Amino acid sequence: MRWTWKCNAGTTLIHAVFALLLGRAVYARPEVEQPTMSPDETVRCFDSIESAQDFMKVLADTILDSMRDLNGDQQSAAQDGEPRRAQAIGLAIFKLKTLNCHIHKSRIILNDLRTVRRLILNERQPKERAMAAEQV
Repeated sequence: MRWTWKCNAGTTLIHAVFALLLGRAVYARPEVEQPTMSPDETVRCFDSIESAQDFMKVLADTILDSMRDLNGDQQSAAQDGEPRRAQAIGLAIFKLKTLNCHIHKSRIILNDLRTVRRLILNERQPKERAMAAEQV
């Protein structure tokens, strides 16, 4: 299942935020139409660790896309002689990098929690039992 946070103009949440930061009404970017979430799907988004991991992956991908877009905007602002705008975009890129680090750490923590859950619920077999099961 893939989730996309939508705003009024059909853009993702992060793109909408940067559209506001850059003073644009709509962030001009070709996108494939993504299905919107029903209220039931919204409630089930974080029912499991796996669904939270999926969401974090989507968020990480969106952050990387936004950083690529902003790098181009920063270069064009520098070429157009708008140093203040280029500096502001640089700050936004820095904040996205920081957010990306937090997302990466959160994904590691979710993976650890999934492993612990498997151990608690005996979903994971010890190596000895797994090897014995393979020999039979």
